[in-house]
Amino acid sequence: MRYYLRQSVVYGWAFMILWLGLLPAQAQVPLPAPPTAALTCLSPGPPPSFAAIGRAIGGARVVMLGEQTHQDAATLEAKVALVRYLHDSLGFTVLAFEADMYGADRADRAIHAGQPALPALQAFLYNKRIWSGTAEFEPLAPYLAAHPALRVAGFDSQLQSEYTEDEALPELRRLLALDCRTKWRPEEHFLADEILGQSINGGDFRQLRQGPTDSVRWRQWRQKASRSLANVAARVPAEVGRAAFWRQWLRSWAAEVEDQCAYFTRGRANPLRRDQLMADNLLYLIRQQYPREKIIVWAASSHIAASYAPISRTDTVAMRYLRRLRQLEPADEPAADTVTLRGVLSGFVPMGKYVRAGLAPGQVYSIAFTAYEGSYGATIRPQEQKPVPRPPAGSLERAFVARGCTLGFADLRRTPEARYYAAPLGYLPLLAPWAQLFDGIIFTRTMRPVTPIGAEAVGPVAVAPGRRLPGRVLDAKTGAPVSFASVGLRGTTLGTISNTEGKFLLFIPAEYAARDTVQVSCLGYGSVRLPLARLAAGQELAVKLTPQDHLLGEVLVKAPLSAAAIVARAREKLSVNYPQAAHSMQFFYRFKDQLGDSVRCREEAAVDFYDATGYRRGSWERGADTRFTQVRQLRRHATGIYRQQDMSGMWLIWERDPILTTRNPLSEGPGSHFTFTREGETEYNGRTIHQIRFVCRKPNAFTTPYAYPSPAAFEGRLFIDADNYAVVKYEAFTTWDTTTMRNKKVLRRFGFDGPVRESRRAYDVYQYEQTGGLYYLKYSRHYYPSDFVSLATGHKTRHVEAYDLLTTSLELQQPVVLQQSMTNVVGKVPYREEFWNSYQTLLPEETLTAPTGLTAPGPAAPPK
Repeated sequence: MRYYLRQSVVYGWAFMILWLGLLPAQAQVPLPAPPTAALTCLSPGPPPSFAAIGRAIGGARVVMLGEQTHQDAATLEAKVALVRYLHDSLGFTVLAFEADMYGADRADRAIHAGQPALPALQAFLYNKRIWSGTAEFEPLAPYLAAHPALRVAGFDSQLQSEYTEDEALPELRRLLALDCRTKWRPEEHFLADEILGQSINGGDFRQLRQGPTDSVRWRQWRQKASRSLANVAARVPAEVGRAAFWRQWLRSWAAEVEDQCAYFTRGRANPLRRDQLMADNLLYLIRQQYPREKIIVWAASSHIAASYAPISRTDTVAMRYLRRLRQLEPADEPAADTVTLRGVLSGFVPMGKYVRAGLAPGQVYSIAFTAYEGSYGATIRPQEQKPVPRPPAGSLERAFVARGCTLGFADLRRTPEARYYAAPLGYLPLLAPWAQLFDGIIFTRTMRPVTPIGAEAVGPVAVAPGRRLPGRVLDAKTGAPVSFASVGLRGTTLGTISNTEGKFLLFIPAEYAARDTVQVSCLGYGSVRLPLARLAAGQELAVKLTPQDHLLGEVLVKAPLSAAAIVARAREKLSVNYPQAAHSMQFFYRFKDQLGDSVRCREEAAVDFYDATGYRRGSWERGADTRFTQVRQLRRHATGIYRQQDMSGMWLIWERDPILTTRNPLSEGPGSHFTFTREGETEYNGRTIHQIRFVCRKPNAFTTPYAYPSPAAFEGRLFIDADNYAVVKYEAFTTWDTTTMRNKKVLRRFGFDGPVRESRRAYDVYQYEQTGGLYYLKYSRHYYPSDFVSLATGHKTRHVEAYDLLTTSLELQQPVVLQQSMTNVVGKVPYREEFWNSYQTLLPEETLTAPTGLTAPGPAAPPK
């Protein structure tokens, strides 16, 4: 899980977001009442009338706009309208987001260079996960493009932007090169690249925490970079501003890395740290980068509050809400009677307090939001939507309703001492003198869930005529089953893969004539072709493949390249060998979660897929922004926690794709930490294939697709075409150190009564097929076994998660365009049993087993 989410839990507001539900009616008891003189009903428009808010803001130079959660549609719409009002009517010229500092700076330059505004915003605003992926936020993009005087900035210390991942350090190095007094060697920046990769991808900084060499080099690099930036500022007047920006960014990044290292060392985060760092970055923007500008701050209400100290920790009404809300949660959560307001609210000092302390009185005006009824979440996931709790009597929300407001504003500065109930922090009604937390509160009567951009309905599903051809692939010499053999119609993209037992079931559409040929191929074996005319309907095939010996001697004659040189050639050819233009596919997806003998979840889905940009290198999050899916059919059995989900994590298939992603041996930076060995040559479809073994010397979130905890070992094989250097197969084996699981919540989810030892492994396999001169993903399998041993009884239990994906068709010339992001896959479609009789699927194994052909790694090689 990303560090952002871990730290949010520490802050306590994640509890509030999760605990919301429809409460029973409250007993009517005398309660404090909000002062009605401070309440104003606003005209909802469009556009809304914000004149009363403008008068309340007065001469404030910084206006902070909060929100209860990141999935409040009415709040997002109001914030977008407020940004327009503040810029058009009050002269605010900077919009600063609670988001990646460099990413926002880079997006601002992209927008002002004429690039499309929405993709630029999405590139740094959490990759569509919040805000920029919603229809409510979308109108802000054309407004920013049409109003270049409104600049974009960011102040978050946490790094998550694709701009930061790709461009931050190269841009910094170009600036450092202007320092003629300091000489930089390229290798001096390698460790910074690695640490940045871990920061963005959720690494645990294992080597930095445990190895003094890395920690010393990291400190020396920062100190040298800081001196160089000072030299640039002193000698290149045009770069004074950029040098100041980078010094601030380096300080913030270093502090964030230090905090994350402390988290993984102590097992807990500093609840004060992130808000301190965000305040420091925001004050830099206010004082140095934009000293004469009026600034709008876009963040969560929990961050912009002035203090939490005035909130009552002992109020019985708030406690009753909290405990009743808690009772609606799953049984594996902490008991309701153990939850207290003091525990939720303690130990957190919000960013707003630090910012106010750093500016003159009256310079900041903060606005929170609240609602009376409705729900929040995402429209495409109705099972995850949460209802807004019914406010208690005497609350701010009820006072607005009593005045007949659908949209309202409370200027809290007019009644600084009044105490009453309100729910601007995660919808939990709390008793407080709210003027000591916020300057104003905007009220919306009805809250709505956000609508993701491109959400669409699923159309009717066609049932294709044809016949099914069962069979099994065997080794001609040993009779053993051959797994991962490609079985398909020659010259087409139609086909399947044999399972770990060698079995397959090929669906042949009726339009393919008897003159077509079935081809069976597998790495290391000679191919077999079978004319359809000779295959009787219902006949079960026994296909025997002849193994091909490795030809190491021929390698030395024909390709006197080292293993590392072959991998480098493959890296150079990635943009040539894989589709770089939009294309569409259909695939079959399967997921299975099994604990002991019990299947907790089993899914099989027929999915339409659209790739808007092609098979380009980049992070999986970026891939989610340009890859779209639609579930045509889904059959599913789910128990326990899986009942609360539409589908499992299908996006995991792309998260570890070695062609699409960068955290693997095919990338230049991570690749420098691998040892490559040429094992020989083999054959596939009549083509010579290099077989390269790789071993990672420094496994972490920069060099492997796995973040926290860092793997203990990561190794595998690359199969590379000897002619065009295309990667036709990738297989990896990952192991982690054995750990002891003691977390009661996690233990309950697995059904364990007490602590257990966990041994965890992962097997990843990707196969690529060629069509029209380009390669595409044909098949992928992810197999994750974990072995648990009870510390009390010694009883052993195995837990397995297995993911399979099979491409069933490919369209390069006229792709079918989709709009729904692959991270928002929804499986709510009408079920048709007859569909599965005419759709290409993978045969399941009788027993979940690891892919064959992978061997357990030996001890990891020591780092060089």
